[in-house]
Amino acid sequence: MSLKWWLLMIFLIPLASVADPGNVICRGGALDKECRQAGDDPSQLNKGRKAITLEGVTLKRVLKVPGQETLTDRHCSADFDVSYAQRDEQIRVDTVISSTDCAESGGEYVLQVRTYKITADGEEPHTRTIQETWRRTTADPLKISKDYAMQGATYVGWVRVKSDITSACLCADSRS
Repeated sequence: MSLKWWLLMIFLIPLASVADPGNVICRGGALDKECRQAGDDPSQLNKGRKAITLEGVTLKRVLKVPGQETLTDRHCSADFDVSYAQRDEQIRVDTVISSTDCAESGGEYVLQVRTYKITADGEEPHTRTIQETWRRTTADPLKISKDYAMQGATYVGWVRVKSDITSACLCADSRS
């Protein structure tokens, strides 16, 4: 910059500051005292203001998942625990169903059983789907033990529970 511009800036900057007291030239960060206006002084913030009391607002958040729009007050949440053991030509499946939503309830679930048959070519997997229903009359967890045939398989791979949210758990009455 030329000397002429430097001189102009030296004389005009102080005049602009004096002429308009609302303008402040900041030489440091915005938090420096010289960069604040009089109304921004933290010690002056609450002077002349009235205290207000805010009341708490209860917010209710509803999450809608596609395919669940048909759920009603009769629907409940059920937890399924499954354990299994191979006993020669049988598969013993122990299922425990619990729900804290309502005491009298019932529903449907699907057991998927994967078995393997050893052949000359290797292992041949086979998955069966078994539809089951359940009903309970107390709030205690329901324990179901059933034996299923191996159907010529050599060993069990796994047993899983699949359930549809619309039929897995339904309260017998309106949330007892």
